[in-house]
Amino acid sequence: MARRRAAREPPGVHRPQPRPGRARARLPVVPGVSLGPVRWSVGLDDHVTCVAVHPDGSHVAAGSLGGDAVIVDALDGQVTAKLVAHPMGVLAAAWSPDGSVLATGGQDGVVRLSTADGGVVAEHTLGGWVERLAWSPHGVLAAAAGRVLHLVRADGTHVHAYPQVSSTVSAICWAGNGTRAGVASYGGLTWFDTDKLPNDAPTRVHGFKGSPLALVLSPTGKWACAGYQDASIHLWPLWSGDELTMSGYPAKIEHLAFRHDGR
Repeated sequence: MARRRAAREPPGVHRPQPRPGRARARLPVVPGVSLGPVRWSVGLDDHVTCVAVHPDGSHVAAGSLGGDAVIVDALDGQVTAKLVAHPMGVLAAAWSPDGSVLATGGQDGVVRLSTADGGVVAEHTLGGWVERLAWSPHGVLAAAAGRVLHLVRADGTHVHAYPQVSSTVSAICWAGNGTRAGVASYGGLTWFDTDKLPNDAPTRVHGFKGSPLALVLSPTGKWACAGYQDASIHLWPLWSGDELTMSGYPAKIEHLAFRHDGR
């Protein structure tokens, strides 16, 4: 019987070797890229559910399924602030564009704004799990609780709660000018012009029967792109609303991003 030759690794790729008695981790291996050593680690009270990097890269915020929320120095891994916990779990975290405020949301239905040293700016009970957070370029927070989109200023002022959309909000994004917010939910995309309050009627609705998991706008602001549970991507040119579809991907689409030039 011919002997099988061991597969050779591409140059620069190092596969971790399993330890006796322990299962081997299935780590992705990218040709020409080495994983490198772990620089630091921080233990929370349960599984990590969300991570948010400060705009200048100096700190990392993390939340856990048990409710812990901390801010960590990105250089040495030291915990610089322990935030007020979210009982039943932290679901989302996002830094304001200037890095002065960290927003966290949890299963307790609370969205909380905190400073980098852990001080509480404000908190609001929104009446549903706070799973999605997104800041506008001008520092207005969009927070989704169930089927409702809320707007909160960086000083903690609750600005508005929009009418319910078709289903639970699964993703939020802002237009580049910071005056239009889009939410994805089962049934399609809904857009609100946040500078037209108190008029809170949807500006546009892109209907589609499916479960979106991610939503992004192109840098030019001309295209909305959503990733779906059924392993498809749907695009809408915002000037017409016509829908384009790309399917056949190997798994559900949870993360999307455009290149800087919009491709």
